[in-house]
Amino acid sequence: MAIAMAWPARAFAARTAPLSAGLAGATARGDTRLMSWYDAQAATLVPCYKAVQPAALHAWWRDLLPEAPFALLDLGAGSGRDAAWLAALGHEVVA
Repeated sequence: MAIAMAWPARAFAARTAPLSAGLAGATARGDTRLMSWYDAQAATLVPCYKAVQPAALHAWWRDLLPEAPFALLDLGAGSGRDAAWLAALGHEVVA
């Protein structure tokens, strides 16, 4: 299933693709370059990430959510954008 991404998400994906390729292996080996890169880019990346509306981003699986209120765990909570969206839908979210 293809997901159409808004401009900020496409820009984010294009800029981070080379770094993302080796992310899992590098993290497992204790490579700190990713965190250093993110720390240096956070001021640019966070606004791009927050500009993507979660309702549009997650529309393809929205019907799979249980009826609110429901306790949900947001693993990898990031900026909290998705947790806030889920809470606004009436769920209790731990992020």
